[in-house]
Amino acid sequence: MSRKNGATKNDEPPYSKPKAMTVKIPGDLVDEARAAAAKLGGYPHQLTLSGLVADAIREHLDRLSKLHNRGRSWGRVTSLKRGRPVRFPAE
Repeated sequence: MSRKNGATKNDEPPYSKPKAMTVKIPGDLVDEARAAAAKLGGYPHQLTLSGLVADAIREHLDRLSKLHNRGRSWGRVTSLKRGRPVRFPAE
């Protein structure tokens, strides 16, 4: 049951207005995600591609936070470094 501020009894994060984000991921992963969303899009799962991606990101961020940030939220950043990531030569 949702409360006025969007939080639920299960300590789920409050509702946040969706924002668009463009990322490039491997094509086979995109195909599999689309297939899962198509197969599970109806009753009772009601899975959407956006929901699948948001849940996956949230779960991975929780794991990273526990491993590298003492379980705390990462906070907000105003900008990210742009360009290709630095690649180190294989030894």
